[in-house]
This record gives sequence, structure tokens and C-alpha cells, in this order.
Amino acid sequence: MKKNIKTILLIVSLLSLVACSQKPAEDTLNNSPTLLPNPFVERTSSGAGTEESVSNPSFHFSYNRGPIAGFENCNHDNRDCYINFSGDPIEVVFGLGDNGNSDGIELGLAIFIDGAIQPHQVIKSTQSSEGLRPVDELQYLSTHKMKKNEHIEVTIRFIPVTGKKGQTLSFNQMVMLYPSYLPDSPDKYFGIMHDAHPYDYGTVRFLEDAPSQIESPDVQVESQPIPESLKRVSEDNPTGRVQNPFYYFNDGSGDYIARLFLKNGKANLRIQIGGGVEASYRVSVFVNHNPVMIEGNESFIIKSAYDQIVTYNFELDAQGLPRFNSLYATILPIGDGYLLNPESGNKTKSILLINEDAPWAGEFSRASIPGQETSNPGTIIESHFSPDGLQDLSSGLIDNHISSGDIEYLSNMSDSSLFLATAEKLLLIDANSGKILKAIPSGFPSPSLTSYYKIRDGIAISITDVVANTTHVRLFDSDLQEIKKINPASLLGIEKIFSGTCAISASGEIMACLDNSFTSVIVANIDTGTRLNTFDISNEFKKISFRISSLAFGGNDKFLAFVGYDAGSASSDQTSYGIIDLDQNRVVFTNSKTNLNELLIQVSSSQMLFVEKKHFFNSSDGSVLLFDLAKQDERLIGFTHDATEDYRESFTIRISPKGQYLTGCQVQALPRSDGFISFILRIYDMNTMAIRKEISLNGSFSVFPNVTYTSMEDSIFIALSEWSNDRQIRLLKYTIP
Repeated sequence: MKKNIKTILLIVSLLSLVACSQKPAEDTLNNSPTLLPNPFVERTSSGAGTEESVSNPSFHFSYNRGPIAGFENCNHDNRDCYINFSGDPIEVVFGLGDNGNSDGIELGLAIFIDGAIQPHQVIKSTQSSEGLRPVDELQYLSTHKMKKNEHIEVTIRFIPVTGKKGQTLSFNQMVMLYPSYLPDSPDKYFGIMHDAHPYDYGTVRFLEDAPSQIESPDVQVESQPIPESLKRVSEDNPTGRVQNPFYYFNDGSGDYIARLFLKNGKANLRIQIGGGVEASYRVSVFVNHNPVMIEGNESFIIKSAYDQIVTYNFELDAQGLPRFNSLYATILPIGDGYLLNPESGNKTKSILLINEDAPWAGEFSRASIPGQETSNPGTIIESHFSPDGLQDLSSGLIDNHISSGDIEYLSNMSDSSLFLATAEKLLLIDANSGKILKAIPSGFPSPSLTSYYKIRDGIAISITDVVANTTHVRLFDSDLQEIKKINPASLLGIEKIFSGTCAISASGEIMACLDNSFTSVIVANIDTGTRLNTFDISNEFKKISFRISSLAFGGNDKFLAFVGYDAGSASSDQTSYGIIDLDQNRVVFTNSKTNLNELLIQVSSSQMLFVEKKHFFNSSDGSVLLFDLAKQDERLIGFTHDATEDYRESFTIRISPKGQYLTGCQVQALPRSDGFISFILRIYDMNTMAIRKEISLNGSFSVFPNVTYTSMEDSIFIALSEWSNDRQIRLLKYTIP
């Protein structure tokens, strides 16, 4: 498995003070290049007949793959395995095999020359299962099914679509796990399905020109230095440079995305390459396993730069697609690039591409669910929710057609109003009637990363322009009037890399941000720009290479909490955290725990709450950490209402403003084709951990509920997005007796 390298600049997206989320809503999330390979894949060799094992807590697949005939002089010690092209079609025999999976296995096969995918025909197969296409059909990715312990031979034929006489070009084989898999719901993802890697197997020697030559233009890229925190100085690597190339394919909202929405058949995307030796890479973008045209070409060339992350932004134009589709890219070095770099390229994780304009074949009305009626926009349907104490405040949202699949933030603005943020709009809502008092466009750049902070009598929003690599903070009063805009990097005098990892105090007067070391915290007055103090946290963790991920003020702005990770460790689940006393100007507490959410710290007037994160390897123990600021001690609180390990209640725990309550969210019925079906939201008494209230939420929701308390903690508000009702946002209120 490739080496895990932790993130240094994390996504900025503040959600709710108290919330339940599909992955826990992040109060201060920051995102920038994260070097994470596929965590479920272990590869043992790159030669012919290689055995590959793909696993996670629920799945384990093992199979064999590799060419067994057609190549000459195959000696991988000197990379001298080759095919001659003399003008006639090339035939290669591949061996594929299932290694004891109970239901057999399905594998996809694709081949590349000089990074360009080669259409091929399957002219012979010993496959006993059904599913082979006609032998005369050209395919970019052929599918092969094997029964348990079945091993087959597949003969493919192809004519290269690139290569000139006298050239020797790289040959890559790529075997994909379950290529036919396609999610049928926006809340289902590919996971390990479509997992693949384009291994460089040998070369093709061109004795004649290929009859056709694929056009792949060089594209213009933007570049930025690789953050110093990603570099690892060692005896073998005294410069610390990132020797293994890394690749990202996303829309700018995060390094790794699981889904992407097409609007009018279009979406904005980007490819990023960093590390390794300077080389040129051929990039192809695939929708449903077929290359799509990007600016008139099936592929394009990106040139990497020494010690830089290069970025190419482009628009995907894919008209007429069905509702659900697969999207991925292949990024392979061309020329001598495959010899210069220790990696042979990359196939990105598959993304669920959702065409919002296409009908959803699997969609059904609520009338098909017993006890539920079909929902009509503009109608308040109280029967969807538990009637015990719940007030539906959705009328204003419905009348104004406020819909979104992702509710970014929900918070009380004042005693009489709420603040609700979507990607498109900022809303001020009457807390008693649900009437929309004010709605303004967000005005965020695209793509951007955002973080929200509840401050005294208002809201602060941090916006990072991903393309411009700049961060600004906008402050709004309780009437949603913008009163100030500041540049934190300029304010704090951080001239080089600015991570955007900051915290703003509840008073709105103080800001804390990381400096370029990602270990020192600068605290400054927002109005005057005066530095109040600088805390070097690395002094507290001398035995590890500690890096801070997030910050949060608490205890009436007298304390500052931090959480982070060991950048020098291959482990992805070791986290450390601590508390800074701002009155004493010193760190008063530090500790470590496996599997803390590095991106989320929650606060009350007297406590700091550290919750668990949803982890690839499910190392969760179902507990959260509560730190008492007055006593300066902590306790572990366990939660047992877990539907499955993927939906633990401990991932969703939120604390109320004064620390009187905790809320948790349990999946009562697992996701179906129309989204999540049923949740139970619990309100816990903090002192006794007795359940104060259970609220059943039944419907078709695109994400977990998002919740917040009033400042006096006498009521809780719940925001939901109804997937089967065109993502209409609903707002509920529960008054605590």
C-alpha cells in the first residue's frame, strides 16, 4: 500500500454548533492537499500473475491478473519486457483469476500505451460465466466474470492509437474491481468498487507508425509550492522533497469527493499533480468507462513542476447522461516519465456523477412507504414527524423554494431569529414563525471553502478562494448586514503559505490562526491587528512531528483548544489535543486518543468536546471526550445506540451552548434507494446522560439532520433536506420542557 501522508491544510466548512451529519458536521473544517491513497488496497507485486487483495471491514477480494503471452524477453528486473508493433494488430493473452471469493468476482481490463487508453477487442476467453460482449466490439474497458476459484485466459487484440516508428513507449495494464457497480442513490458511493491501478508492465517497440495518432494538447496550469509540512527529511532524503507523485481529481471543494452534481450537463473540475520528478502526464477523463471530450480532445497533457503542486481547472460538458454515472480520471506519465518516477501513474477514485436534469428511475413517492403520503411543495406535512412537541416552521422555506442537498450551517442568530446557510444563499429566519426575514446570495467564489462562526450578535464567515488561494473573513450583524471584511493573512503578518486554519472568538474580537509551521498559534485582536501572543505547540509534543488541524475558542474566550496529528507517523488514526489558557498564556493540558475528529472541536461556556471521526478502518470505540475547563480534567462518554459501525452515534454528538445537553443521531433504518429513511435524534442530559427526549424523523433525507439550540437552551431547531421532494429544506422546532 502506498504510504499514508496526513493533511496539513484541511477543508473550511463550519456547520452547526449542535448538529447531526452524514459525516459529522464540522465546526471548523479546513482542506488542502491530503496525500491519502486508497486505504483498502494492498498490492504485493507488479509482475505477471500478480495477486491482488482488496479489503475493508466488510469485504475482502483476492484475484490474480497479468499478461501471460504476447510479450517478449520479460525480465522485470531490467524493465525489458516488450511487444513489437510492425503494422499488424497486436494480440496479448491475460490471465485473470478468482482466489476463493464466495461469489466469484468481476474484473475490468484496460490497457494504455504512453498513457493513452487503447480500444481493444476480446477475441477469445475461457470465461464460463455469461457477460462477454461480441468479439468484434471495440471496448475501452472489457468486463470479465469468474466463479469461485475460476482462473481464465483472455486474448485481446488492438491496434495502437499512438506511437511513431522508432519509438519505445510504456505499456500499462489496469484491472478494475467490479466495474459494473453503479450506486442508485445519491447517498451511496463507490467505496472500493472500481478500485484499480495502471501498472507499467513493459513497453511497445514501434517498427512502424501507428495508423492513427491521438491528439493530446498541453494545457496551461497554475502552480503553488508544496507545503513544507508535507516534506520528510531523512538520511535517504536529506532535502525532504516529496519523492512519490500524488494526484487529485475534484471540484475544488475537497481533495477527495464522493459525488458531483451536473447542472445543465456541466460541472467544474480540476486535476492536481505534485511531487516526484518533473514529467509530462497524459490525463483522460472517463464517464461510465468511456473517455469524454475536454475542450475538444479525449485527453490532454499536464507537465508537473519540481517542488510544486500544479493545477488544471476545466469544465466537464456531458449532455444527455442518465441520473447516476461513474466519473474518474487516469493520470499516466508519458515519454520517459514512467522510468523517472517510482509510480506508474494513477486511476482516481470513482465519483458518483449525478445528472440533476435526468429522471430518476429508482425514485418513488412517499405513498409507497406505509403510513406516508406523497409530498407536494408548498404543503406542510406534520405527519412526517413525531407530533410530540414538534412545531413545523417550514412554510417560509417552502413558499420561497429554498432547497439544497447540503445545509452548510444552522445557528441561532438572536433570541428571535435563526441563521441558515446553503451554498447559494444566506438566510435570516424568524424563530417563531419560520418566515424568511432576509435572504442574500452568498457571493462566494467558485470553487471556495467556507467556515462559519457564531459570534456575539452576529455571524462570521471565513471564505477561501481555492483558485486565488486567498482567505477573507466577513462579519455580519444580527440583521445580516455585513459590517466588516478582513484578510487574516495580512492581519497576522503571515506572508507565505496561509492555511486558513483559524478560529474566531465568540466576542468577535479575537482571532487565532496557524503560522507557516502549522505548529505555532498566533492570537491577535481583530480590530487593531495587535498580536496578543504566539504559542509554539511543538514544545508540548517533542517526541512526535505534531501538526495542528483545527482550533476553537471556548470558556468565554478564555481558552483555546487545538487538535492535530503526528505528521511523521504512517498511522492515520493517532490524534493529539490540548487546551491553552489565554489568561495564563500557557498550555495547561495535552493528551492523545485514537480516532479523534481532527477537524472538529465543539465548545460550550465551560467545556470542550472532542468527538470521534468516521474512519476507513472503523477504529471507533463509540465514545467522545469532554474536557471541563473549570476542573481542568476530562472524561470519556460512551454511546451505545449504534445501528451499524458506519453510522455510529458517537460521530454525531453535539454540545449545547451552556453545556447542559448533548445531542446524538442514530440511523433507525439504513439508506435505501431514495435516501435515508429514518433517524432518531436524542437529547441527553449532560450531568446524568439520561435521555431527555427521543425524536423520530421519518422521510427521504439527503443528509443527516442539522440541529442547533437557542442561547438559553430552551428549544432546539432541526433542519432537513428532503431528497424525494427535490431537496426541499424543512425546519422543525422542539421546545424542551
